This record gives sequence, structure tokens and C-alpha cells, in this order.
Amino acid sequence: RGISMKATLRTVIFAGTLLTATSAFAGEQTVTLEVSGMTCASCPYIVKQSLAAVDGVTDVEVSFAEKSAVVTCDDSKTEVAALTAASPLSRELPYSRDQPVNDKKLLRTGSIGATIAAICWFTPALVVLVGFVGLSAIVGWLDYGLFPILFASLGLVAYALYLRAGRQGPSPTPMIVVAVVALSALLFWLEFSYALRISIAATLTVAAYAYYLRACVRRQ
Repeated sequence: RGISMKATLRTVIFAGTLLTATSAFAGEQTVTLEVSGMTCASCPYIVKQSLAAVDGVTDVEVSFAEKSAVVTCDDSKTEVAALTAASPLSRELPYSRDQPVNDKKLLRTGSIGATIAAICWFTPALVVLVGFVGLSAIVGWLDYGLFPILFASLGLVAYALYLRAGRQGPSPTPMIVVAVVALSALLFWLEFSYALRISIAATLTVAAYAYYLRACVRRQ
């Protein structure tokens, strides 16, 4: 794999596709609040207006029947404490307490892992490094580790987007596991033919899932 414009173009294409997958929810989080203090028909309106006034909040849906509020906000501007302070009737539900931290960590880890795996395969960077340290004998086996890492990293991105959207729909975990195993096995069987196309298709699938989740959040 010599250094070429083709290798560079492959990396740029993959990175651009990965960016498309993560941009739908970049900086956005969904927090569910319990609003048990609502007692009259005007309470949902008051709660919604109070939460909407918090800096960084982009959408608020309040349910009087379920005694809850779903808030979509920019996690770089809005702290959960600011939401609960804005509406004294509200408190954060236990299951959402760690969500802003977890989904950001998963999204960052998945994005970095997928990008590094792509760079190592679509450019000669890893081959040069392995040769430099005297391990050229394992070069032929590198792909068998890189692609499972690539697909697993994309799976982390998908799961992070699922958390960030407030766990909309069924958990994608079973499908992610099946996809990682199936795609890795397919590439091994094809001896890594169509690797770029399959990788791009997998990343576009994550992008489509991201926009599906975003649409679900907006319909609430």
C-alpha cells in the first residue's frame, strides 16, 4: 500500500461519512424530568415556559398525564441542574442522571476508534509503523483486527446516539452485535474486497439511524 492520492481520498471519504453520522446529535442531549408537582391544567404550560427559557434548550414536551417533561438541549450550554432549578416542580429521573456523561464518552470513543481504524487500513500509516519496529511479519494479519475494531466502533457511535436521543425505540444492541460479526465475517470471506464500499455502507447506516432518532425526538 504505497502512499497515494487514492489512499488519502479513501480516508477523507470515510471521515466525511462518519462526520455525517455523528453530526445529527452533535452537542445535543435529551433529558427526561419527573414533574410530579403538576396539579392543574395550567401547570404544563408554566413548566414548559420555565424550561424553554433556560439557555441552550431547543425543545420541551410536557405530559400532564405522565407527570414528565422531555427536554432537548445543547449539552455544552445547559446543565441538568439549571433545568431542575428553572422548574421547582421538576426533578431528574434516576435513569437519565448519568446519560449526558455516558453518551458523550461513548460517542467520542466510537468516533475516535473508527477514525483510527480507517486511517490504519486506508493509508499505509500502520504498515510503516509495524515495519519500523521490526514486526513486518504480522502485516498480513492486521486487517483481521482492524475491521472488527472499525465496525465495533461504529456500533458504539450508534448506541451513543440512541442514548443521546433518550432511548427512542428498541435497544440497538442486539443488531449492533450481529452486524459487527456479520460484516467482519463477510470481509474475511471476501478477502477484504469491497472493503471501502462496505465500510462506507456501514457508516451511512449509522447516519441514517441518527436521523431516524432525531425525527423520533421531534415527533414527541
